[in-house]
Parts: sequence; structure tokens; C-alpha cells
Amino acid sequence: MRMKKLKIQSCRLLTAICLLFGALNTARASYAFEFSCRSDTVQRVEPGGLAEFYFTIRNAGTELDVYEFHCREICAVQDWFVIYCVGSRCADPGIVLYETLAVGQADTLVHLTVYTGTTPGEEIANLRVVSTGNPGLTESISVHTLAGTGIEESCVPGSRSRASLVMVPNPVGEHAIIRYSVPAQYGSPPAEPAHFALYDLQGRQVLTFAAPGLGQCQLHWPRPAWLPDGAYLLRLARGAQSVWLKVILKK
Repeated sequence: MRMKKLKIQSCRLLTAICLLFGALNTARASYAFEFSCRSDTVQRVEPGGLAEFYFTIRNAGTELDVYEFHCREICAVQDWFVIYCVGSRCADPGIVLYETLAVGQADTLVHLTVYTGTTPGEEIANLRVVSTGNPGLTESISVHTLAGTGIEESCVPGSRSRASLVMVPNPVGEHAIIRYSVPAQYGSPPAEPAHFALYDLQGRQVLTFAAPGLGQCQLHWPRPAWLPDGAYLLRLARGAQSVWLKVILKK
């Protein structure tokens, strides 16, 4: 009888030790990933053209992980369509794709393509990634495609030696004019374009768009409907040089 009790106690002790080691291993496991868009998140194309957005995902944790990709159209345009691809697999919005990455491994083949039709408009698509190792970890990026409407630009040669950036009106309602000057010798070789990036006050980049013109330029900027009111920082950059402007959005 005594031996039987000792065996039971030993089994319970072993079970407790196994549970403890399991808990310690779980605590040591760390799931993390980095997800970014390598393209401008706002692209303008001619009607009938296509916009392509390229992304990178990297396993920044300490465990192998499987990632779920969810694509959806936030704002769709009639006769336009979207396809997204993860690795060698492609699907329509609404279909989930998966990718397995080892620790430190990255996938640069994630991309989303918007095929425009003859109807002018703005298409907004969202790509969201979820860690299956820790479903609470999720990142999403929205991209915008404009065709037949939106950004219009004109530039004339300028003699200014410094970059400048002005937006009128400011605060911005639904539309604004961005007036900027980028000297040809500013920041980069002449062939490299300038880029705009808009950040919230927490330092998060909310959208980017290209401004390839050099000299003294004027850009018509339609405020995206999804962008909430508030204070933002607009950055004009070319190479390592940049200039900043505080912008207030208020409908």
C-alpha cells in the first residue's frame, strides 16, 4: 500500500515537473514580425493601367511561425479588380493565404496589384498579417490607387538653393495645394525623385506618394477620405535631405 502511494506521488511530481518545463518553454518563446511596404502607398496611374505594391515580412521572433494574410477592398471601383500574392501563391481579396518563416527569415515576394478599368476613381485595398503563433500580433497596411482623378503636378525650373514646402489651405479640408521647391542639386543625383510622407504625431507613417518633379512645383492633393482629422507632419525628402511641415486636417 505504501509503495502504491509512493508511485502515485512520483507520477504527480513528474507531471508537475513536465508542466513546469512546458510553461518555461512557452514563456521563452517569443513571436514577433516586421511588415512593411516598399512601394509608395499612394499611386496614380492612367485609366486601364495597373498599380503594384511590394511588401516585406520578416520573422523577428525566436520561434518558427506561420502567418495568415488577409486582403480586402475598403473602397472598390466598378470594373477594377485586385489580386495579391504571397510567395508563389496568388488569390482574390477575401481568400486567406499562408506563409511559414523560420527565425530571421524574410519574404520579399509579397505583392498586391490593382488593375484599373475605364472608370475613374480611387481604390483602397488593405493587407493584414496575423501571427498564428500569437494571434494577438497583427499588422495591416492600406494602399491607394488613383486613376483619372487626384494628384496633378506642374513644375518650372527654379533658382532656389534650398528646399521649401508649403500647403494651402492649412488646415486642410478635402483638397489642398502643395507648393514645394526642390533644387536639382538638392540631396541626390538629378535622376532620383523626391518623395512625400505623412506621419501622425506618434511618428507612424500613414501614407507616402512620389513627387518626381524638380524645381518650383505645385501639386494638387486630394485628402484621402479615410484619413481622420488631426495634426500631422508632412515630410518632403530627396536622398538624405528633407524638409518638414506641420499640417492640420479638419473637415
